[in-house]
Amino acid sequence: MEMKNKVLDYIETCEISVEHLSKVLQIDSKKFQRDNKENWEAQELLQICNYLEIDPLTFYTPKIVSEGERNKW
Repeated sequence: MEMKNKVLDYIETCEISVEHLSKVLQIDSKKFQRDNKENWEAQELLQICNYLEIDPLTFYTPKIVSEGERNKW
């Protein structure tokens, strides 16, 4: 959800129309609402970032995993 919010922040900052994005990318406009708890599918995120011409990793914040947590895998 954190990544979705960062993308939405970017869309708002750039004053990009969510309605236009929704129509062009054929993604339900409800998925662009902050109060919608449904995450985007990976394909949707990639489509959005491709349209915005921005690397999806720009919005990714890696989680620091401790040595003990790493060993659980």
